[in-house]
Amino acid sequence: MGETEIIALSKAQSSFLGILNRAGKLSIGADIIKKSRRLALLLLASDASDNTKSSMTALAKSLSKVVVYVESKTALGQPIGYESIAAIGILDQKCASAFLEKGRQE
Repeated sequence: MGETEIIALSKAQSSFLGILNRAGKLSIGADIIKKSRRLALLLLASDASDNTKSSMTALAKSLSKVVVYVESKTALGQPIGYESIAAIGILDQKCASAFLEKGRQE
């Protein structure tokens, strides 16, 4: 897949994901993201299966959206109350921008 930067979610980003989840601004799981095709930013676990990574990055590319690779499925799932999740889609562009900004602040 080439060189990709893998981030660790900041405390602010983790908290913000929980807020976005409660507000209904997330698509959780690769299958749901593929079905909805609604996406502002894709968060993808670095330890997701190769098939999931491939299909999710292809979808993001077809929609001209950014993919952020997170350190693990556990790190991606825990802020929203799941043991592990391979992919999360942030649905709203303003929320996606705020999420990225919170990562730059810490």
